Amino acid sequence: MRMYLLLFLSILSLGCGSSNGVQLGTVVGTVHYLDEPIPDGKIIFEVPGSRPAVGQIVHGEIVDVTTYEVGDGVPVGEAKIAIFGFDPKNDGDQGYMDMNRKSIIPTHYNNPSTSELVCTIKPEQNELEFELTK
Repeated sequence: MRMYLLLFLSILSLGCGSSNGVQLGTVVGTVHYLDEPIPDGKIIFEVPGSRPAVGQIVHGEIVDVTTYEVGDGVPVGEAKIAIFGFDPKNDGDQGYMDMNRKSIIPTHYNNPSTSELVCTIKPEQNELEFELTK
C-alpha cells in the first residue's frame, strides 16, 4: 500500500507545475542596437496558442525570461518577438510595463507583428542574439 501511495504522489507531483503542461525552453542571449548593447529594456516572446513570455534586458543581456514563474522560459515553438530599449537616464514616470519611458530604438521593434524578429524556441536552453538596426 505504501508503494502505491508513493507512486501516486510521484505522478501527481508531475502535473503540479505552474507551466500548466506547456513545454518551456529557457532563453539567454544578447540584444544590441547599432552595435551597442541595449542598457535597459524588455523582450516579449509570443508563441501562438500560448501565454506570452517577458524578459528583462540588462546591459545587453537577456535575463529572467518568464512565462509562469521567474526564469522558467518561453513556450516551445515559433515565437514572434518585441523588444523595448530604454534610456537608463530617463526613468521618470515608468507607467505600466515601462511604457512611458523614452525609447532608444525604433518603435517598430516594440510590436511582435512589425518587428520582423522571430525565432524557434526548443525545449532546452536557447541562446539568442539580436542585432537591431534603424
